[in-house]
Amino acid sequence: MPDVQTAWICSVCGYVHRGAEPPEVCPVCDASRESFEPLPESATSAEKPEPATAGRAARFVVIGAGSAGMAAVESLRKTAPDAEIVLISHEAELPYYRLNLTRYLAGEIDRPDLFIHPAAWYQQQQIQLLRGTEVAALQLADRAVQLRDGRRLPFDKLLLAAGASPFIPPLPGADRQGVTCLRTVGDADALLQACQAGARCVCIGGGLLGLETAGALARRGAQVTLLEGHGWLLPRQLNERAGQILGEHVGQLGITLCSKAKTREILGAERVRGVLLEDGSTVPADLVVIATGVRANGSLAQQAGLEVKHGVVVNDQLLTSHPDVLAAGDVAEHKGVVYGLWTASQAQGAIAGRNLAGAGEAFTGLPRSSTLKVLGLDAFSVGQIAPAESGGRVLEQELEGRYYRFVFQENRLVGAILLGDLQPMTAAKRAVEEKRDCASVLRSGATAESVVEYLAAAGAANLRSRAAGRSGGSTQPAAKAATPTRRYRCPVCGYVYDEGEAGQGWDGLPHDWACPACGAAKSTFEPLDVDAPAPRRPAFGRVALAHRIFGYVFLALYVVLMWEMVPRLWTYQIELPARTVMHMSLGLAVGVMLLLKISIVRFFKRLDAALVPALGTTLLIGSVVLIGIAVPPAFREALATGHLFTEENRHRVETLLVQTGLDQPASARLASVAMLRAGQQVLRQQCIDCHDLRTVIARPRTPEGWRQTVRRMADLTSQLAPISEEQQWQVTAYLVALSPQLQQSAQRLREQTQRRDDAKQAAESLAEKPADAAPYDAAQAKQVFEAKCSECHGTDEVEQAPPDSEAAARDLVTRMVAEGMTADENELAQIVRYLTETYAKKAASNNSD
Repeated sequence: MPDVQTAWICSVCGYVHRGAEPPEVCPVCDASRESFEPLPESATSAEKPEPATAGRAARFVVIGAGSAGMAAVESLRKTAPDAEIVLISHEAELPYYRLNLTRYLAGEIDRPDLFIHPAAWYQQQQIQLLRGTEVAALQLADRAVQLRDGRRLPFDKLLLAAGASPFIPPLPGADRQGVTCLRTVGDADALLQACQAGARCVCIGGGLLGLETAGALARRGAQVTLLEGHGWLLPRQLNERAGQILGEHVGQLGITLCSKAKTREILGAERVRGVLLEDGSTVPADLVVIATGVRANGSLAQQAGLEVKHGVVVNDQLLTSHPDVLAAGDVAEHKGVVYGLWTASQAQGAIAGRNLAGAGEAFTGLPRSSTLKVLGLDAFSVGQIAPAESGGRVLEQELEGRYYRFVFQENRLVGAILLGDLQPMTAAKRAVEEKRDCASVLRSGATAESVVEYLAAAGAANLRSRAAGRSGGSTQPAAKAATPTRRYRCPVCGYVYDEGEAGQGWDGLPHDWACPACGAAKSTFEPLDVDAPAPRRPAFGRVALAHRIFGYVFLALYVVLMWEMVPRLWTYQIELPARTVMHMSLGLAVGVMLLLKISIVRFFKRLDAALVPALGTTLLIGSVVLIGIAVPPAFREALATGHLFTEENRHRVETLLVQTGLDQPASARLASVAMLRAGQQVLRQQCIDCHDLRTVIARPRTPEGWRQTVRRMADLTSQLAPISEEQQWQVTAYLVALSPQLQQSAQRLREQTQRRDDAKQAAESLAEKPADAAPYDAAQAKQVFEAKCSECHGTDEVEQAPPDSEAAARDLVTRMVAEGMTADENELAQIVRYLTETYAKKAASNNSD
């Protein structure tokens, strides 16, 4: 009787099914029945594997699919194309970068974007991925890994990349509902479900994870309180001033920061309701996220007899105390340091992968660096943040939205802090790693900004020289040998490396090159389609600074204009026309939008991407309309007043001033363009304070009459804004120059008044005469009615309340004349006849019917 098959393995995810038949669908990855393969009983046997020979490929097992484990299998596959690789993950999800969890929580990326590679990639690379699989024990004597489902996986070499687990302090109430942490995709999903808009969230711990989590929850609309036990944020990465700047920025994001706040207890019956602090105060909470650090997952290694301290102890080749077992990432302790940093995990994982295949490469350590990328204010720290007691020097500089701090020891850069500008990050990190001698820049007058420029230039030169060395000593840039259009994207932050723009080929970059934006390893970058459009790069810092300077200059000019114009408009005594009112309203709106835009860019950066583009476009359109409204009237005013300063008019002014008793030189001086403009300003700025200019300029006067008028105005104005004798003559000269225009205006006004008086007399005489029996031309009468009525009325008003008799038509015409309509007696008679024939007779006919 044949043996009954009792185990089946999913070829996609590695899930093992026990039973006589495979399942219809894999419960882990949803793969179909056809994806399952029989699992021979030998797979669970405890036989010690034979050493790898020419007839059998080496078998490598990697425990942990985090950043270190993934970097290891990627570099291992490149180094050993024929090797058998098994990757064990205790999570049911595809491997992902844990660094992206807060970006997913913040809504910056979607859930599918979390995963490093699709499931098909592991099949293509012939990597057996076992998801949702727990390791029970390491049987190092037999070189096998015991799984909880009963399987035992033999290996030739083993890599421990099991990472770390969140450290939950022994707080009373830490086990209540609503208390969680953020370490896995499942944790992020649970937080998204629990964190509704307006929920009160408390984050315990102001480290990197606590800050990013608080920022992500705030972007989701939660009311977030961040508890930090130290005096400022990130005390291990930032000095006090940098921590204060970061704290101010956190407050602008709507996060309540409580420094020197130590937690005593988490309050609540079954579900959390608040956090009790050591000082006795209580912070209300619907959700508590604990981010107080992690601890290495070293229990398996310790049970197997490996040396474990704070982590699994490794040497420079990342070998543990067993010659066939390596460790990398958060689980590893190298020279007394457990890095707990993503960049270190990447570097160790890549080296460990090559060493599994026998490379023997050394990990010499990395300066401790941190990058914060969620809260809008980019922060980076590397190396020492404080100088030693002797031989140390610090250069720090705080600029608009940026902060730099560089620590030197005997002229060598040993540490750096960057806030708000990460462009120097890669160069600074490399300089700290190399302990570069910076004596050439550390001279008298050196500033932090000059160090930034020095690092940028030195970093570019160093990159070119290293690439040239790897290409056989050629002095030509490596990009010349590569296709200049190739581009590669960082899967963590989205940064794109373009060979054409960088002037450096991808293959010529050193293998330890890292993403300049987030520090991701070169091996994680993905090639992009050549034809895909490259994303826009951020402007260089000095260009952005110039943009801000011009913005503030524009704002200053606007404030000055408002300071000068608003008081004048407030006391303006002539009724403002509709165009002027519209101009003023639009100008004020543009100013408000400008202030709002600057406030968003300066204080509310999380709204920058959502509002500033639309607000900037609206501001531009409003400014164009504002200029369009202002320029035509300005041209008209220039044309209207241009004759004031013509030579002919100035000669006339000079002649008339002589008639007032002035001598010829004084009259000639007052008739100059400068003096006329000065008189115009005095009249507009000082005389208007206590005089009605409409009364002053309503009636043109002789030069002597203008002189007497100005003296009376000066007597009344003397208590508020005294007008000197010289200024009185300047105003007199200006009014004399203005007299022809005033005379024309007065003439037009007199003519208009006369026409209105004539129309009123015609209306009165019309009321006393019977209707004209002369022949009636309806078309002509309608034309007269529409032309005259439109001067002060709308014809639709007549349609709404038509006259129902000849008397009513006469009354209507009389009211029209009283309200401004001008017409002679004949035209008024035609209008009355038209209204009678069109409306009154029709109304009478309808009533008789």
